[in-house]
Amino acid sequence: MTRGEVLYAKRIVRDMHPLMRQNLEVVFPALEIPILFWKKIFGGKPPKTDEETQALAAGVPRSDAADEDTLSEGQDDFDLEEGEDPLTRLGYGIVSYFTLIRIFMYVFGLLSLAYLPSMRDFSSWGALAALGNTAYTVGNMGGAVTRCVSFRMTTDKVSLGCDTGFIGNVTDFGVYQHNSEADIMEMCSIDAGFNTGSNCKGYSSRESELYIDKLAPCQGKKLCNFKNLDEAIPIGTSYPDGEECKLSENDTLFVQYSCIVSNEELGLKRHQCLKACCISIFSTLFLFGVLNYMARNMSIEKNEWDLQTVTASDYCVELKITEEMVTNMKNTIRQRNYRPDLPMGSRMKFIFIEEIEKVMKDIGKQDGFHVADVNFAYRNSWLIDMLKVRGTAIKWQDWKKLN
Repeated sequence: MTRGEVLYAKRIVRDMHPLMRQNLEVVFPALEIPILFWKKIFGGKPPKTDEETQALAAGVPRSDAADEDTLSEGQDDFDLEEGEDPLTRLGYGIVSYFTLIRIFMYVFGLLSLAYLPSMRDFSSWGALAALGNTAYTVGNMGGAVTRCVSFRMTTDKVSLGCDTGFIGNVTDFGVYQHNSEADIMEMCSIDAGFNTGSNCKGYSSRESELYIDKLAPCQGKKLCNFKNLDEAIPIGTSYPDGEECKLSENDTLFVQYSCIVSNEELGLKRHQCLKACCISIFSTLFLFGVLNYMARNMSIEKNEWDLQTVTASDYCVELKITEEMVTNMKNTIRQRNYRPDLPMGSRMKFIFIEEIEKVMKDIGKQDGFHVADVNFAYRNSWLIDMLKVRGTAIKWQDWKKLN
């Protein structure tokens, strides 16, 4: 097939679709406001490109094009009644799907509004402020943590701080040589058992000038900066504890300290978390309530839609066949020698159809009633269940249960 013929076939299929000639805002009422807004600003319909029309003009024969024009300009039998939703013509499944999407849009929009106060509370803290949108999560509240920072000996300014809370106890500090085992392992404790490459444990003492003049004043502050590190730890050879200690510009100072949250701040965070938990519980219960309501309501809507819509099931009936009826049909088949070329089940089916059409003719007082098909079902579910049990026993080689 040529490209023009393919496009012509697609055009026919598209024209036959029941929603082909409906405006977009009629098919999707949720888009009515954006479309009206577009028309208000730009006027008319949004611009479109018609590639198919150009291809058809170049590749479809004149007679085919005439048929296409006739098809496009023909009368459409898909006429909507006033106020009728075109989606109802596509079946209850499509209707319930769009109803479900619309309800979920409203529900989750409402729940998002309910969470706005908690998101505002979370954003007032700063534990995850540098990570973008995570500042609106509960993790941004932070908590009591232990931090470890390290600096080269040539650092102009040493900075200690906490994202939440304030600097508590300075638990460990000291120095180690560049490329030593402690440096490679990024050690943060002088007693971790790694080789520091130097004999400078004197700078890890709480009686050292580093702790007394530099680190101790930082406790209780949210941010602490100090300069002139070489005044407390000189580069070169020194004797902090009576033993020789050699340090170079590439060696490292580490400080381990804890960030503590005050009781006042902790109480405020607990209050905000309690509010967020209450909102979450309410949201969960509300969502379950909506889902339960939708399940019940859709069941009612389905029955209502079925009553208002003509489907194949409206022409189907279920009849209970008694043993006496089966005996009578068999006797009729033998007496009439009815269709001996067919099995007994098929002959009973056609006899049954004849009887139903006869009853319909007597009730309606006219001809023209026909039965499309008859299917027999048997009350043998117990046999099917036993066969399933038997199959499971064979599958797992449970011969005792099988016997």
